[in-house]
Amino acid sequence: MKNHQIIFVKIRKLLSKQFEEEVNLYEEDSHLSIGESGIWISMNEDELTIGYGINHRHYHHEYDEIKDAIDEFFNLLTRDIRITKYYKGKYQYKIKAEIQDANGEFKELSTSMTWLYPYWKKVNIKIEIIEKLISRSKIENQIMEIKALVRKVPTV
Repeated sequence: MKNHQIIFVKIRKLLSKQFEEEVNLYEEDSHLSIGESGIWISMNEDELTIGYGINHRHYHHEYDEIKDAIDEFFNLLTRDIRITKYYKGKYQYKIKAEIQDANGEFKELSTSMTWLYPYWKKVNIKIEIIEKLISRSKIENQIMEIKALVRKVPTV
């Protein structure tokens, strides 16, 4: 098993303990989500993917810092999330997910958009704040244990 896969298993165990029946497992236990929250994490042979709804970010085990993926995922759980939806008329053409950092600023997770939309119509924006799922202090020790498993990415 590769390092990122071991980390995924540890995260799965932590989430199963904290959220019990709310943890949904899919695709032979390689993708999980937490209830109806929209927060999810998945793994395959090469990477971890962290997401909220359709927005997500990939972390390849050879090229990206897996510790960043762990931070990103636990920030999704323990900090507020701002969802900005962009409309042209009644058609939603873009959605941006952002996570609040320790300073109260929002940092972008990702933006998703479609190419086909009525570009001539006026833009309307709707912003929604999703409250954190769990207190960081409640799982801080487990987060540190999981981070300690991370092996550094070799520099090329």
